[in-house]
Amino acid sequence: MLYYPVFLDIKDKDCLVIGGGKVAERKVLTLIEAGAKVTVLSPKLTPALEKLAKGRKTSKIRHIKGNYKPGLIQAYSLVISASSSKVTNKKASSEAQKLKIPVNVVDEPKLCSFILPSIIKRGDVVIAISSSGKSPLLSKILKESLDAVIPAELARYAAFVGAVRNKLLKEGKKSAIKIRLYKGLFTPAVFEMFLKRDRHGVTRYIKKRLGLTLKGLGLKLF
Repeated sequence: MLYYPVFLDIKDKDCLVIGGGKVAERKVLTLIEAGAKVTVLSPKLTPALEKLAKGRKTSKIRHIKGNYKPGLIQAYSLVISASSSKVTNKKASSEAQKLKIPVNVVDEPKLCSFILPSIIKRGDVVIAISSSGKSPLLSKILKESLDAVIPAELARYAAFVGAVRNKLLKEGKKSAIKIRLYKGLFTPAVFEMFLKRDRHGVTRYIKKRLGLTLKGLGLKLF
């Protein structure tokens, strides 16, 4: 099966994770990072999830102590079932799909309406890797290989070119000029400055070429 790759905006969306073990913990952490409002349904939680659930004002997740029951998932925008019970996973998947709620069942592609890729993150740059459910190990190996060669400085570079783009759009530069100035940032020489953490080089470049300053862009590099 060929999947349609998509990035979902789940900020402030109510998402449910069924299960409280280590696998569920990993799913919860990625949902929190994406800004979701996370509820965990499970009789027990890992120590890390327990910590996230503690405190009325400081808790990062809501914990419903108990097992899956029909009707519990209808209030959620997205469901991930990571239960150790195959029966629970199958029932949750069936109900979610009837309600047209996106559902992922860990390690059970046939029960999923979407699957989760391996992810590499460098700031706002997100690289998703999938084998379309054929081989999670292949996705893992590819992730490890790419992770080793993609520099951390890519995060700052992405923030920089994004800030320049926004600035040029706000200033209403003519299209031809704007495109030429913007494309000039995507060169090996400019990226090399980020790899070397050359703040002065970047500052000189954008001042000379674009008439901009890091302060004017609202950036603090390196």
